[in-house]
Amino acid sequence: MKLLIKFLLSLSFIILLIMNFNYINVFAASSLNYQARPDLPKAMQKIGYFKYNVKPNEILKLPIILANFSNQDTTITSYLNDGYSNDNGNIGYDLFKPFGLLKDSVPRLSNITLRHRFNKVNLKPNEMKKTSFTIKVPDKPFQGSILGGITSISNKNITESGNPSIKNRLQYSTTVLLNQNAPVDNIKKINLLSVDAKNNNLQIKMHNDQPSIVHNYKISVQVRKENKIYARKNSNRYSLAPNSIGNYDVDLFNLKPNIYKVIVKVTNNKGQSEEFDKNVLINNAYQSLSVYKSDKSINWFIYTCFISVFLLFILICYLILKFLK
Repeated sequence: MKLLIKFLLSLSFIILLIMNFNYINVFAASSLNYQARPDLPKAMQKIGYFKYNVKPNEILKLPIILANFSNQDTTITSYLNDGYSNDNGNIGYDLFKPFGLLKDSVPRLSNITLRHRFNKVNLKPNEMKKTSFTIKVPDKPFQGSILGGITSISNKNITESGNPSIKNRLQYSTTVLLNQNAPVDNIKKINLLSVDAKNNNLQIKMHNDQPSIVHNYKISVQVRKENKIYARKNSNRYSLAPNSIGNYDVDLFNLKPNIYKVIVKVTNNKGQSEEFDKNVLINNAYQSLSVYKSDKSINWFIYTCFISVFLLFILICYLILKFLK
C-alpha cells in the first residue's frame, strides 16, 4: 500500500512538471526579445500615444526608444505610416503603402514627414538607443485629423519553443494623431458600399466619408433568411480611419447555397445608430472545424492534466484514509 501511494504521488509530481514545462514553452514563445516605446511628453503619458492639436508650419519631433534584450546583435526598423482600416474593424499602422485611403483635403502623415519615413537602428546585446521622426504641418490650414503611427520590427524571428519551424515577426506600433479644427465624428457619414461572399468569408465594405476618426463604435452583422439568423458577428470596438474604406470580415459555416439578407447595424458612442441591408448570393460556405484544432491543443492538454491531477489527489486521499483505518 505504501509503495502504491508513493507511486501515485510520483506520478502526480511528473504530471505537474510536464504542465509547468508546457506553460514555460507558451510563455517563452510569446515573449519578446526587444522593445520599441514612444518617448512621450508628460501630458501624453496617460493616453500612451502622440496626440497634438497642430498649427500651420508647426514642426514636431516624434522620438521612440529602442531596446535589445537578447544576447545577439539585432536591427530594428521603424516606419512612419498612415493609418488605415483593416479587415478586423480596427485601424492599422503596419503597411508602408496602405490600401483603402481616399483623396482628401486633409494631408496624410506620410506626406508631411521631413527627411525620411523609415530608419534602421543597430543594437548590440542589452543596448538601448533613441531615434525619432520629424514632421512639419502644412502652411495651408485644414479641418480634420491626420492619423498614422510608428511601427517598429526587429530583423530577428521569434521562434516557437516547441516547434522551431514556426517563426513569428512581432512588432510594436504607436499612434500619431494630429488634429486641426477637427469636426466631431458623424455617424451619417458612414456608408455600406458592398457585401461579397467569397468561399467561407463574408466581406463587408464600409466607407467613412469624413476627415474624422470612427473609434470604438458598435457593429452588429446578421445573415438572415426568412427571419432566421444563420450567422452573426458583433464588436464593441469597431473603428475606421478618416476618409477610408475598410472591410469587415464575417466567417460563414455550413450555409446552403441561397440568397440571404445581410443586415449591418453601426452604433456610435452617443447611442445613435445607422442600419443597412443587402441581399447576397452565397454559393458555398462549408468549412472544416479542424482548422481550430491547433489553436486549442494546448488548452485541452492543460485541462486534461488538471483533471488527471485532481482525480489522482482524490484517489490518494481515499487510499490514505483507508490505510489509516
